[in-house]
Amino acid sequence: MHKLAAANVLCYSRKEIFMKFRLIIFAATLLCCVRLFAQTTQEGIASYYADRFHGRRTSSGVIYHRDSLTCAHRTLPFGTKVRVKNLKTGKEVVVRVTDRGPFTKRFIIDLSRAAAEELDFVRAGICRVELTVLPKEGETTQPPTAQQPADTPQRRDIAENEL
Repeated sequence: MHKLAAANVLCYSRKEIFMKFRLIIFAATLLCCVRLFAQTTQEGIASYYADRFHGRRTSSGVIYHRDSLTCAHRTLPFGTKVRVKNLKTGKEVVVRVTDRGPFTKRFIIDLSRAAAEELDFVRAGICRVELTVLPKEGETTQPPTAQQPADTPQRRDIAENEL
């Protein structure tokens, strides 16, 4: 009997370990998916904040100023930089997420008035945009480049000056 009880405890421990392993794999997969989602682009309709929100506190605690290049997004972390491109005009602006919203499914982002002016849609009030999440400072999405060859323009200038 005693050996059977010890075997059950050992079996239970293996199950527990297996469940923890599955949880770790699930968490790692989820993090990879979130990272891939953050690097993709989104398309949809953008709007901009009404002037009545000028001077009010945003969800992140920052005071909204209509002349700053900021935005509200439902899911992106605060501080994330996003390149917003007006699909009609091709104009682009980089904004920082400081608030949550928009709270209607029709829009994917709310921009500050300054960002709306940069994208040239203040008069229309809304426009179709493409969002691209930019990598954080010091984070690269491309592999490091090889060292420059010896005959770079700077080296040629030095060689010409020595002659």
